[in-house]
Amino acid sequence: MYLMVFNFCSRKLKSIFMIVFVFQLAQSGYSVSGKEYNIEVFARFYEAEIPINGGRIYKINWVGELEFMGLTDEYGILEFLVSDDLPFSLFIDENTLGYLPHKKIFSGLIELDKKNGSVIDRVTFQVPLEWTYLLIKHSLSLRFNTQSIQTGCHVVTTVTSTGETFENCPHGLEGVSVSLMPSLEESRYYFDMMRVWPVWCKTDMVFNLVIYSYFIAMYNFSKPLLARINNQLHVPELLPYLSLDRTSRDGGVIFVNVPAREKPYFIQSSHPHYIFPKIKFICRPDTIINISPPQGPRPLRVRFKPT
Repeated sequence: MYLMVFNFCSRKLKSIFMIVFVFQLAQSGYSVSGKEYNIEVFARFYEAEIPINGGRIYKINWVGELEFMGLTDEYGILEFLVSDDLPFSLFIDENTLGYLPHKKIFSGLIELDKKNGSVIDRVTFQVPLEWTYLLIKHSLSLRFNTQSIQTGCHVVTTVTSTGETFENCPHGLEGVSVSLMPSLEESRYYFDMMRVWPVWCKTDMVFNLVIYSYFIAMYNFSKPLLARINNQLHVPELLPYLSLDRTSRDGGVIFVNVPAREKPYFIQSSHPHYIFPKIKFICRPDTIINISPPQGPRPLRVRFKPT
């Protein structure tokens, strides 16, 4: 609502609105110090795992104003300075990534003057093909009997150990329960990891995601008939051990159909041995948010040493 009002205001009213906005942020613990922060962006294609050359990076603030920050180089890197402490998000434009169709990917909310936890000064983008996104979307619609809602967003994040990056194999932290606050998503899915050569350490997009989702859909369709044949009111779940309730060594999790809203959501992670910071993001309509390492959940400290 604020964004719609902002777009129809005159320049003078916009200035007044921004002053009030900054004052409200200051009251919430943020400041505008004028200090410059160096931000490094790394972007790569998800499937080929090669750097994106010429990816257009944009900055978007809380009221939806866009600012073009530059192009990634041949190594997929872009560095730029941010001269205030106000939180913002970044996204990579999908229209400049070659001839094949790719998705526009947003980052989480970047806070440069956090009083608790580590300051994020590096943002990574994994940009999938449109076909990969449609495959995931179709598989999850079968598994959870749901459809994509254009007024919401989908959020993907990867839980990693401190110091690990995409170059590590595997890079995920296993056994972490990840949730949203408030928990308004329609469904949640933990990605598994391939454990066979030559796709060792790759995200399991074949067996656990696609094939098992089809099995679940066919099994659910057949449940009334199976129950009648077996004279049972309840039919057991199909291969329940393939439905993960915590992260695998892949570390990935997706929240499907999160309702859009102006206030940030929090990603909270739970593990018996580790304490995690809460990760923030802004859910805008019809967007995909991929909070990749090092912006995703990473342990702040050990709760007690694992045995």
